[in-house]
Amino acid sequence: MTLCRFILPVISLLFIITPLLAQNDDGLVEIESMLKTQQAALEELDAQIKEADTDDEALFAIRQTILDMRLTARRAREEIAQRRLTLVETLKDIGPAPGESELSEPENISKQRDSLSQRLSKLDGLLKESEIHINQATRFLQRIASARRSLFFKSLFVRETPPVNFEFWQTSILSFFNSKSDVLEYLKAWQNTRAEDNKLVVSLAIMTFVLIASSIMAIWFHRWSLAMIARQVMMRREPTPVARKFVLCLRLLASVIPVLISGAMVYGVLRIVGILTAEAISVALTIWGGIVLVTYVVTWGRQIFASCETPWLPANILFRKANSLLVIVTSMAIVFVIDSTLLQASRVLNVAIEITFAQSVVSTTLLSALLMVFAWLAVPIIKENASEDSRSRVHVVAMVRWCALGLATLAMFASLSGYISFGRYLVERTILVVIILSSIWVFRTLLRNGAHYLDAVLSKGRKSDKTITEEDQQSFFRYWSGLILDLILFLVSVPVILLMVGVEWSQFDDWLIRIFHGFQIGSTTISIVNLLQAVTFFLLLLFLTRLVQGMIEKKFIPKTHMDKGASNSLVTLVGYVGFLIAAIVAVSALGLDFSNIALIAGALSVGIGFGLQSIVNNFVSGLILLFERPVKVGDWVVLASGEGFVKSISVRSTVIQTFDHASIIVPNSELISSSVTNWTLTDRQGRVIILVGVSYKSDPEEVRNVLLGCAESHPRLAKYPAPVVYFKEFGNSSLDFELRVFLKEINEWIKVKSELRFMIFKAFKEAGIEIPFPQRDVHIKEPTRDLSS
Repeated sequence: MTLCRFILPVISLLFIITPLLAQNDDGLVEIESMLKTQQAALEELDAQIKEADTDDEALFAIRQTILDMRLTARRAREEIAQRRLTLVETLKDIGPAPGESELSEPENISKQRDSLSQRLSKLDGLLKESEIHINQATRFLQRIASARRSLFFKSLFVRETPPVNFEFWQTSILSFFNSKSDVLEYLKAWQNTRAEDNKLVVSLAIMTFVLIASSIMAIWFHRWSLAMIARQVMMRREPTPVARKFVLCLRLLASVIPVLISGAMVYGVLRIVGILTAEAISVALTIWGGIVLVTYVVTWGRQIFASCETPWLPANILFRKANSLLVIVTSMAIVFVIDSTLLQASRVLNVAIEITFAQSVVSTTLLSALLMVFAWLAVPIIKENASEDSRSRVHVVAMVRWCALGLATLAMFASLSGYISFGRYLVERTILVVIILSSIWVFRTLLRNGAHYLDAVLSKGRKSDKTITEEDQQSFFRYWSGLILDLILFLVSVPVILLMVGVEWSQFDDWLIRIFHGFQIGSTTISIVNLLQAVTFFLLLLFLTRLVQGMIEKKFIPKTHMDKGASNSLVTLVGYVGFLIAAIVAVSALGLDFSNIALIAGALSVGIGFGLQSIVNNFVSGLILLFERPVKVGDWVVLASGEGFVKSISVRSTVIQTFDHASIIVPNSELISSSVTNWTLTDRQGRVIILVGVSYKSDPEEVRNVLLGCAESHPRLAKYPAPVVYFKEFGNSSLDFELRVFLKEINEWIKVKSELRFMIFKAFKEAGIEIPFPQRDVHIKEPTRDLSS
């Protein structure tokens, strides 16, 4: 079947669409002509799809033609939509026609409105027609994808001669010897080409030198990277779960990146000097990717299957035969790479299909057998004091073992029973999916760790060493940035995995276009492009807000000598303003109408008035606290629920830390509506009173002088107001005095009162002043006895 029947319409469409995009507003005739031509081409392609229902190559060619036609229709739709938008804006400027009771308008304005309205009506029809063509092309693509998918799965389940039959191997061996001469002729031709140019020895020397130099560079860079990881990361961090995963990813990069760089150097040099021919490029790239894959798998295996327990074991699970498992995983990677290289070489050399079948049987059997042994030996060690998290990981390992065992058994049975393509498909795609999932996990760990570290640098009040712990991950920015990164990686990984298992990209095409172009909800268009823009603007503005907060706290506040409470209020208000601006910009990027949002807010205000009174009350009270500042961070306050220092003021509540280091969560409304004693509202000074009793033998004047002397000699007491002593009263067994002093820092009242008591006791003892204690005489009266009785 020739391809001219459906390639000619594409050529004609390309000649039409090329000048189409450069047309001015008078090019509607060309657009209409193009749509009619496309309609005829689509009707012809409908019959061709039915004829080529069993020919994959023909279906693929028709698919490419329809893709080009759909792209043409989409460009036409965009052009029509742009012109329509211009006409609509022009009609808005002109305004509606005047009513019967209104003044008449000029005739030229009326004619212009009528002309624009007619053209708008025509554009609406063309826009609808282009959308019909796009939808029809999409349906054709879905039919082709379904037909090709059916052909693909039919080819998987085609049964060849079973490998247990001697005829299978006899045919494969004969084909191998017949193809051997082709391989030798290819190598001899390459050798003769080099020999004719007198470059054979030079080419071999260059190849050897580049291989040795790149290997030395890769080994040196690998060792240097591992040393840097150990010195800069492992020695400065605790082996928390987050840190262990991060170290694993860094070690993977330290192993893979040198191989990638050295391989790129070798490939580039060999291409420049002409050693690699056009046919050998694909084989060389396969070998390069295979070396990277083996390095990647070996590094993973060394980290997961450790022979002894170390603090930096990523999964915190030990296996009984870890060394054997590492050998099996490495062997599987090597077999997979050799099989892929031979398969690519057979495609380049056009070897017989029987050789490919034999190779597939051997590789599938070896990989399945290795996978069975791996599943059988991968038994984790369960410790007696293992945590619940470790036990759950062990259960996951057990499930993976059984799945791998079943998959390997099915692949081996399918291959040996003649379903060679299906067995190879199972093993090959499983390995690729595992590699992709592990790579996505590595990217996820690195990105989340980078976001956490960036937040730790920009946030206020972080640890000096900026270590990332499990508790640090609870911050707002880290949580949402990690969630968005997971969502992006999920959206990226799903199409990649589906492509690996055999799904065509064309099946995602229409779905992705619908998402990116958006869908209508009422009068609002929601698209993933607008959503990504909104999320990007929101995160970017939050990042800038954090940056401004850090600059204010580290650069501006230290130069203004602002107190701690005022600085905290300023930083918090900047955070609120930045969040509000980020939310407004994000909503604008989504394309939502603020008038609709105002209506929704008005409707919600009724619900707020009834059901969210306390939350709104606390929010407004929090704003009052930040602006009026009757209570600020660092103040010593006394409430009905307790007393302590204010640690933080958030939107809903205030955290007060008691002297016992307990935290009291107080709603902001309580601080506004109830009585609050704030010891440090205006200044840090405060008064304390010490009660002292002396015996009646003491001289009151001398007692006063001793008390004032102790107060005046204490360094933490204020000179003004000066200490004062009051003769309080005559007690039952003592003369009671009262020492009143003012502290420079009221937060030290407990310590200062204790030190003053020590000083007073020592001074009284030196002055001979006695501190009495209550004395009581107890008289026991015995009852009188009746002597007569």
